Amino acid sequence: LCALRPFAGLDDAGVKALDFPVGGSVMGATVLQDRPVLVDLNNGNGHVDEELLGRLNIQNAVSVPLALEKRDESNEVVERRIMGVCCAFDKYYGRPFDMEDARLLSMMARQVSAVLVTSQLFWREVEKGRRTQALLESTSVGIMAVSNKGQVTQVNAAARRALDLSAEGWFGRNYQEVVTNHEIGSVIRDALQGAPPEEPRELTLKVRNNDGEMEERIYRVQIDQITAEDKQSLGWVIVFENVTDIRQAERMMAVFVDMMSHELRTPLT
Repeated sequence: LCALRPFAGLDDAGVKALDFPVGGSVMGATVLQDRPVLVDLNNGNGHVDEELLGRLNIQNAVSVPLALEKRDESNEVVERRIMGVCCAFDKYYGRPFDMEDARLLSMMARQVSAVLVTSQLFWREVEKGRRTQALLESTSVGIMAVSNKGQVTQVNAAARRALDLSAEGWFGRNYQEVVTNHEIGSVIRDALQGAPPEEPRELTLKVRNNDGEMEERIYRVQIDQITAEDKQSLGWVIVFENVTDIRQAERMMAVFVDMMSHELRTPLT
């Protein structure tokens, strides 16, 4: 059992000293046996946790399981998983804790468990969002998301390059304030009005290169609706695919084929 910094009562050194083995300690029974444990240092047995608490001038302690409970419709516990322990210490009053104290601490521990689970879920979603954001930023395909009201909610690095946008200043703004290209603006406008283009469009955009100079690039622009699991519309996503190299290769191949056709046609004639 490794302690975490409490709101008050112990400094960092005191917290580091509270490291109890689950097996072979009095308070370890809280986890192993899933029950409250009362510790009275005046009548202790010299266990390792009693020695640690005594060095911190703690006279009495009570620990209860910090458990995650799953209940059914009748509020009966159907699953219980121990997450840790919740402890209270007495350094000044000298009154041993009793089972009523343990009951009150158990009530508080249930609330703490709920908060911890909610916090874990929240940070898990935050981390998931960070990974998704990192994936969007690193992809070579431009992605821009617009709400049903026309507010810009996402523009990754490739899309910002295509639209010549900075990394900040676009979130929550109307697409008409962000998108300066008339053709892209019309694609978004038609989609918001319920008439999105059925086929992707190829547009020539001026894009800033690594030297800061503007160059023409050919983008394949497609817009699709974002839908939730219940089929409700959450907005629109615009995808920018840079096809400049592909089109240049096609033009080179066409020129090569025309040239070879001409060179072969003359001697054959």
